[in-house]
Amino acid sequence: MSTIHNMSTNIISIKCLEQIEDIFELKKSWNELHQSCTAPSIYNGFDFVYESLRSFTGEKISNKIFTLTDISSNQLIAIFPMQQIQLRWHIFRFNSYDYAAMDEIDKPYPVIRHGYFENCWSAFIHHIKNNVSDCDHLHLIEMPSNNQEIEMLPSICSEHNLIFKIYPDEQCPIISLDGDWDEYWSQHRKMRKKIRKIEKDFEGRLKFTVHTDNWEWCLNQYIELEQKSWKKGKVGISKNKFSINFYKRFCEKLNTSGNLQFGFLTIDDELVSAEIAYTQGNTVYFCHGCYDNNHKKYSPGMASTSYFIKHFYNSKYSRGDYLCGYAGYLNNWSDSVIKTNSLDIYRKNTKMCSMLAARSIKNKTFYPVRRLLKKAYEVVWRRVEPAKR
Repeated sequence: MSTIHNMSTNIISIKCLEQIEDIFELKKSWNELHQSCTAPSIYNGFDFVYESLRSFTGEKISNKIFTLTDISSNQLIAIFPMQQIQLRWHIFRFNSYDYAAMDEIDKPYPVIRHGYFENCWSAFIHHIKNNVSDCDHLHLIEMPSNNQEIEMLPSICSEHNLIFKIYPDEQCPIISLDGDWDEYWSQHRKMRKKIRKIEKDFEGRLKFTVHTDNWEWCLNQYIELEQKSWKKGKVGISKNKFSINFYKRFCEKLNTSGNLQFGFLTIDDELVSAEIAYTQGNTVYFCHGCYDNNHKKYSPGMASTSYFIKHFYNSKYSRGDYLCGYAGYLNNWSDSVIKTNSLDIYRKNTKMCSMLAARSIKNKTFYPVRRLLKKAYEVVWRRVEPAKR
């Protein structure tokens, strides 16, 4: 599928790639575009998206990679890596277009060449509205509050008669890796206290090691530890076979480019806590961490996090990104916290308008009544309980 959009300053051609072989052919041009885009991230690089498409595509998920090309220069100017998924809210079934690898991605951005930002978003929304009939809902997660899209998309949606909604999303702690470590360390009393406790109780037996090679062994060690943590079977790398396959493929690619590091905290050479970081440009993406529940009282996760931050301090990296929704205590350790939003764009048709109206009624009636009944029950119970005694 290919369509032409005549924007104010550019004529833009849009294609949707669905076959994994066609997407692989984009690798060279994707990597070139990524180096010149408005918001480069490890999560919108070719390797992350491609390996996620290989690993997570199933019966209910379809690849939808939109490429935008400037006709006059025949230059690739944007890639919107999306997936289509079938959703249901009570009796309403609808098709949603989300970013690829939704469960694994963080603060996803389309890959847009500098100088084409507004035109590409306008052309993409126009294309979704007029040429993608099976898209009922466009879901854009973890959009930082200061991003241009927050100001721009409402007017674009209004222009195309689409429904735009915005909600608060997760927060993301950011740590500056520049400066003096001792000064940073002195500001965090709780961190120091935890470290002193575990170092004192395991004096001479505690070791923190950073591994930059032998990725397969490191990943297997991490997965084994994850099974001893609270994450077992719920979240994390080893939550299912699809996730494990993805991380094996992605880590192999990162290792080849030298952008993968593991931090292991051991007691008597037994692994008790582990960290994983991706690196790109001046940024360290602190993406995964887990610890053995048998050592929970020592907060080994906080300890290994401290050691891992110290490892990257005053290195060639200046920024640590702890991802949206990461452990809340890291907000107190960060230099800034990014607030993000979730953006929902709906097609204005009978089905979606009916669903949104039903959802609004439920939010305004059912939940308030339930809260009121709960309070009434608590009042009655407080009066009856003393009488029973």
